[in-house]
Amino acid sequence: MEFKSSDIQKSIYMRIFLLTLSIFFTSISFSQNISVKENCSLDIVSEYIFKSNSTALSNCFSNNVEIITPTSDGVFSKAQAEMVLKSFFREYPSDYFNILQKGTSKGDSKFFIGEYRSKDNKFDVYCLTKNEKGKELILQLHFEKE
Repeated sequence: MEFKSSDIQKSIYMRIFLLTLSIFFTSISFSQNISVKENCSLDIVSEYIFKSNSTALSNCFSNNVEIITPTSDGVFSKAQAEMVLKSFFREYPSDYFNILQKGTSKGDSKFFIGEYRSKDNKFDVYCLTKNEKGKELILQLHFEKE
């Protein structure tokens, strides 16, 4: 069997074309999944808290988020805040979580106040979210020990 140089070029171009298409469709699929994760209602956030899921919760964070736990207090990047909550949930895994009050505050921000229990520990929880570019994102999340 004899190959011509034009056949080899066509084969190379076809492989490049198919690779480009697969990368394109993969990136579209991935970006759609990310945007769904970032649009978090208060109910979704409370579910992630109840499940002690810091990774899922971090998908709901604004670029900078204020986190307060018994061992940390500050404004953190998404990645830092995830680590802070991972440590908190490891030390205080959820046994119970309940939203006591929901509402809206200035600037169309939404909030909830809840109760979080882990073993013999009880925490008041405060969460503040704001719609940023069409996505509901967490600005503040506080776990204050009673």
